[in-house]
Amino acid sequence: MSLSDSRSSARQAGSVVTWVVGILLIVVMIGLAGFWYVRENPLALYEKTTRAELEKAGFVSFTFDSSVGRLTFWEAGTGPDLILLH
Repeated sequence: MSLSDSRSSARQAGSVVTWVVGILLIVVMIGLAGFWYVRENPLALYEKTTRAELEKAGFVSFTFDSSVGRLTFWEAGTGPDLILLH
């Protein structure tokens, strides 16, 4: 193995380390951004996931304005109405 071969191998190893560190930094930054979003908006993620599950189950959402503000209700099926207020 000549001196130029060992320098080339060292450069390649350094390049690989640089890529690995860069990818790890990006993953950490994405994780921190996700943590910050959930911390600042704790109910937003819950709302998005539950609404997506309702839509996936075949429910259709309707909204209307009332004296207390805008209300949303979900409807599916053909049986008797069931209303849950909370």
